[in-house]
Amino acid sequence: MQAPGVPKSIGIGARRLGLEPPAPAVVYIGRNPGYNEDDQGHPFVGKSGKLLHAVYIDGINLRERATIYLMNGVRCYTIKDEPPKARHWKACMPYSIQELEQIKEQHDRVGVVLLGGDCTSHGYRHMLGVKGMNLTKGINNNGDTHNDVTVFSTYHPSAVLRDPNYINAVHDHNGLISAWLDGVMAVPSEPNIIQPRIPHV
Repeated sequence: MQAPGVPKSIGIGARRLGLEPPAPAVVYIGRNPGYNEDDQGHPFVGKSGKLLHAVYIDGINLRERATIYLMNGVRCYTIKDEPPKARHWKACMPYSIQELEQIKEQHDRVGVVLLGGDCTSHGYRHMLGVKGMNLTKGINNNGDTHNDVTVFSTYHPSAVLRDPNYINAVHDHNGLISAWLDGVMAVPSEPNIIQPRIPHV
């Protein structure tokens, strides 16, 4: 019998969809499992998961273009679905880092999509070694490369369920991911600095 307050599933790992390696990989990382994920033992199977599949994945036909991995930064369901604390991220992130390294070994190109503010902040900090990030900064830096992976941030599906207006931004971010897969994502060039010239009198 399950003890009161103890999650049924401890440590829900990554799930793979779409094409077989070595196709390009797109790795979606969420915050932590919810009740449905904890109950079924798989990531993204609740309402948020259905939206992730319908819009984020099928919206750009990812199943036929890439290998898709679904995982969470924090592996355990928190009682009453409370936000994970910093100690939870610190304890669980090494497992996500290990899985990401295994993914990188199987694929020449890897894109990581961080879902939501918490995942963007802790994902950048613990997985990529970049401090001080939040969702806005993450979105503004979409397409940057860190540790041999291309990183994108977007709104978590649960945020879209709460405020459908976010779906427009998600479509824009999906467009960047699609362009990255096709190898046509615009990359900022280095500025060409022109030295000022003193006019002749």
